[in-house]
Amino acid sequence: SDSPIFGYKNIFKMHCSQLSDIKKLGVDRMENAPTLIGECGIAYDMRHLDGLQHYGTCRNSKDQKIDSSLFGPQLAAMDHTLRCLEENLLSFTLWNYTSDNTNKGGDSWNGEDLSIYSEEQKRGDLKDEEVHGDGESFIYDGLRAARAFVRPYARCVAGKVMVNKFDMQKGVFLFKGKSSSSSELKYDVPTEIFVPKLWCLKESDM
Repeated sequence: SDSPIFGYKNIFKMHCSQLSDIKKLGVDRMENAPTLIGECGIAYDMRHLDGLQHYGTCRNSKDQKIDSSLFGPQLAAMDHTLRCLEENLLSFTLWNYTSDNTNKGGDSWNGEDLSIYSEEQKRGDLKDEEVHGDGESFIYDGLRAARAFVRPYARCVAGKVMVNKFDMQKGVFLFKGKSSSSSELKYDVPTEIFVPKLWCLKESDM
């Protein structure tokens, strides 16, 4: 942009437009080549995190309360990034996962703190039944601002995807697809939508 952009709606529109331009290059100049956005994510050190033991996981135990404001900026930034990608139906690689990330040292490389996981955010106090009620492992333990990037999505589509996006604030996933009109289509296969346990612990939650 050559001039300042004010207001979230205008910023969102601008970012979507910029990603659309990148996607258009593959269509117009590379014989309709698909576009993959690599290494996209956020910096988690938006606030000083030294000394924080818990933030960004999905649910609290009965004896522990987590102030959601501790990770509000990270949730908002990650959600914004993924919404812009979803709006353009773009494939992407989320950056990154660093197994030994710490609040103070970050990813231990080049001063970066981009990891979606941190050992210091693990919550070993949670028992399996307190989280799922079915004895399954707490797979989100250690993730930071997980609600923003653990999202429902259509992983197999029998046709053409028209809309594939998630509203984190409302917890609503919207998918629209168009069946293939090709006479050569011979396979009767379903469209598969993945819904994480983070958003739907049981079928009745849908």
